[in-house]
Amino acid sequence: MRKVLFVASAVCLLASAFAVSASADEQAWTIFIVPGWGGTWDNVEGEGAEAALEASTVATVLDDPNIKDPRDGQLTPPTMDSATFAQWWRPFAADGTWGMFIRDSRKPLNTVPNLVKTWENLIVWAANGPMNTYPSETLTLFFSAKGVPNSIGGRPVAYKLVMTYAPAGYTGQREWILPPSPGPDSPRAGWFNVTLPVAGAIMAPGATPISGTGDIAATQNGGYRFSLVTPEPGSMMVLATGLVGLVGLVSRRRSA
Repeated sequence: MRKVLFVASAVCLLASAFAVSASADEQAWTIFIVPGWGGTWDNVEGEGAEAALEASTVATVLDDPNIKDPRDGQLTPPTMDSATFAQWWRPFAADGTWGMFIRDSRKPLNTVPNLVKTWENLIVWAANGPMNTYPSETLTLFFSAKGVPNSIGGRPVAYKLVMTYAPAGYTGQREWILPPSPGPDSPRAGWFNVTLPVAGAIMAPGATPISGTGDIAATQNGGYRFSLVTPEPGSMMVLATGLVGLVGLVSRRRSA
């Protein structure tokens, strides 16, 4: 019985957290998000703008989503071309003006309680060219990992993609748990991809999926919006600890 419960606790922990034996001190790592209408990670078709999420121990990195990170720069996407885009929606001026950014740099996970963190407002959309033609019925997000840790200080870290806004009529999947990354010491490598209907996510030439400069919830008019989160490993550890504690309880009863 003890063996059965111990195995059950281990399985629950691993299945929930996608934990692997690798660990990292998280000096620097990056998640790249490249949209396209097809292809492979090494050859994405229709790539327009690639989003990057960085974590680093650089002292100047901020953690306030309402303040533009000083290491980032505003990017105006080339919407006149038939292509797909992924960018972060962030404020960038004291007057409350918002804009699109290709990079989102934030504090490392090992400074966050329980390693729980959410990176918000990743906008993904497609653009028709001058002829108003888009060559595919789908839009694919390709994820790549560079040094992304699967565990920090012995604690597992899992990554979850959550869709927080979709074009009208979308009824598909809204959450995806990413598999373990290629490893904390890996070079930039393909990791995961999600394919979605492009209907409702295509913008006219020169347009963007944000109609104004206010709150994104009130101004987004096209495309998809996502958050990338780290599911709380603490609750997974509690589950495993509870099951292991049950092992001890059963053992004591059997010994009594």
